[in-house]
Amino acid sequence: MTSDEHEQTWDDGRLTEDDVIEAADGTGYTSVSEYVSGENGYEPDGTGDLGDTSGW
Repeated sequence: MTSDEHEQTWDDGRLTEDDVIEAADGTGYTSVSEYVSGENGYEPDGTGDLGDTSGW
């Protein structure tokens, strides 16, 4: 990750990319069993102003 990139967080910044398994929809899970069952997932925190995201 470069300094220009913003790290995604979940649970009001308590969880980072190192703490969760991220599903395709952006939901973060803290264990494989939660990921597989789709339960107890965390919605991603707002990313703030990342500039032009029209190419996403």
